[in-house]
Amino acid sequence: MKKIFISVAVALLLVIVVTSIGLAALPRGEASGSFLSTSTTIHSVTDDKFNEVIDLSSTVTYTGTLEGTSALQGTLTVHRDGSSDFQGIETFTGSVNG
Repeated sequence: MKKIFISVAVALLLVIVVTSIGLAALPRGEASGSFLSTSTTIHSVTDDKFNEVIDLSSTVTYTGTLEGTSALQGTLTVHRDGSSDFQGIETFTGSVNG
């Protein structure tokens, strides 16, 4: 179970990186802040010979340059080598840089 929570944290970090890339069209500037996963629900965990596939949803609170909350739903795939992939949709409600 600890492995799942670490993987979820990594997946959330990847979501922030992807969000930052999406903001690349805006004028460049410094960004800072933090995020906190306030709830995570694991809907299912399945294993095949090579991967652990986790269907989950989570609520995240952002403070700093991003102020608000988001809800995400997706699939986290944890590979035997410890790497992981996350594919999902995150809906952010709040403001960016005020």
